[in-house]
Amino acid sequence: MSDEDGNTEEDKLEILAIEKSPASAGVEQKKKKLKKGVFNREWLKISEYQVFLKEYKFDSSQATCVVCNQQFSIHYRGKADIDNHMKTKKHEKNMKSYNVNQQLITDTIKPSKEKDEICAAEAVLVFHGVKHGHPYVAQQCLTDACKTIFSSSTVANHLSCGQTKSTSIALNVLAPYFTRSLFDDLKQSLYYSLHFDASNKGNTEVYSFCVQFLSSSGVKKGIVDLIDDADESANGIFVNARQLIMDNDLDFNGLTALGADNTNVNVGENHSVYSLFKEESPDILKGIKVLGNCYSHILHNSVKHAHRALPIDVEQILLSIYSHFSRSAKCINELKQYYEFYEQDFKVILKHIKLMWLSLYLSIERSVEVYVPVKKYFIEQENCPLEIKQFFERDEVPCVLSFLQHILFEIYKKNLEPQRSYTTFVDLYRIITFI
Repeated sequence: MSDEDGNTEEDKLEILAIEKSPASAGVEQKKKKLKKGVFNREWLKISEYQVFLKEYKFDSSQATCVVCNQQFSIHYRGKADIDNHMKTKKHEKNMKSYNVNQQLITDTIKPSKEKDEICAAEAVLVFHGVKHGHPYVAQQCLTDACKTIFSSSTVANHLSCGQTKSTSIALNVLAPYFTRSLFDDLKQSLYYSLHFDASNKGNTEVYSFCVQFLSSSGVKKGIVDLIDDADESANGIFVNARQLIMDNDLDFNGLTALGADNTNVNVGENHSVYSLFKEESPDILKGIKVLGNCYSHILHNSVKHAHRALPIDVEQILLSIYSHFSRSAKCINELKQYYEFYEQDFKVILKHIKLMWLSLYLSIERSVEVYVPVKKYFIEQENCPLEIKQFFERDEVPCVLSFLQHILFEIYKKNLEPQRSYTTFVDLYRIITFI
């Protein structure tokens, strides 16, 4: 075999380039020679190199040997430098010990099915507690109960899931997993909506960000982040929301709607979170709060303003009746006697909360059910509050309560529909237009 046949393919290309280049191209020839010693990732596919060779990202003219735990130069001869490193005594000695250690690790460290089952059981217990709002302190009690009930199970006997461990599993295992799964599904969807709301926990202001999108299995939504930030300005909220989208590699053009409370900071026309988003995405909508209004809020306000046309302030009377019985066990015992006289089962008076949209119908419905014994109780009381006594003495009260019960039932049903987890924009339009 001649010397020419012994040349590598790279050497042949380099000789041809030198022969064909004019003498004036000396600088160009020099550059070509300098490019020879750059790490080639194709070398990682060679079986002889796969065991020890790694790319050194900080310097392309060097390579890393994981067996010797060092870098060596490939600048001058490229692949030949790797072969020379393999022939050194240090590398050969390290390879022998490396192979022995790899064999020991493979033989001794094997996956344990029992340990996996214990970890899975602990994760399920924590997930169950989180889903149903159980405190982390209760997890230890639940674990002890499982050990007692399933005493013959090796998995149950090895459970160790107290407050600290439960907190760690929820925050560091379950939360990242479900958030990542939600984002994986979200990235398969073309469009999504973003919703946010603020809540105070002590002296801390926390913003929850939620996404809703249409997946292959239907409408999905979920909380993607909780951000602690005292800045309640439109700029501050917008920066957090935008950074959330960018950090998770979401398509900003896919954001179609924005959902938030009906405040000037959130949905005002001049300077708000919505207006800032609209500058970057002109086609963005205000989500289910179209034109700055929540439809559940609209229904609640319609009942609130229509109530003024009634001859009786029913809301105030309901609050007064509840207040009369809520602070006195003696009054409750006396009321029970009237229930027994009319042969009715005792039912408590439900509290109406003005800020809760769905409580008015339930409170009126209960008042209609117990109207006769409650009326008899107050009429026979010597120290009955004047407004309550006048209420029960009016003849039109049963008619007004029955009217409200019938009308509010329809409002109550329609108020529940927009709050379903799978309600879409099309569903919302149908719900409101067919009231």
